[in-house]
Amino acid sequence: MAEHPAYTDDVYDLNGRPHPESTGVYVGHPTGRRCAGDAPQPLDPAHSHRIKEAAAQRLRWADNSRSCGGLRAAECYAPDNRARVGPIGGDPALLLATGFSGGGFKMAPWAAAEVARLVTGAAP
Repeated sequence: MAEHPAYTDDVYDLNGRPHPESTGVYVGHPTGRRCAGDAPQPLDPAHSHRIKEAAAQRLRWADNSRSCGGLRAAECYAPDNRARVGPIGGDPALLLATGFSGGGFKMAPWAAAEVARLVTGAAP
C-alpha cells in the first residue's frame, strides 16, 4: 500500500494518500466541520465508520482493512496538514504542490503564483 497514489474521488467524496511510515493509506471523507487552528482534532468514531462505508464502495481492499488511527485536518493532502508548494526530496528542480482541498480550486491561483515565483525567482 505504500505505493498507493494520492487520490480524490468526487463520486464517493473520498480522498487520500499513502502513509509510508505505516505502509498504510489514509482514506478521508469530508466532515463538513471546520478545524480550529493547527492543533490535532479528536477522531469521531461515527465518522470513521462513514469513511469505511464510503471507501468500500470504491476501493476493493477497504472491506478487509482496519483503522489504525487517523487525523482530522482542513488540508488532508499534505503530510503536515498545511498547504505548500516547494522542492521535494531536496531537489530544487522538482516542485510539489499539495494540500489543496475542494478539488484544488480554492488554492489553485495561489499555488500557480507560488510555482511561478519559485521557478523564476521573482514575484509573478
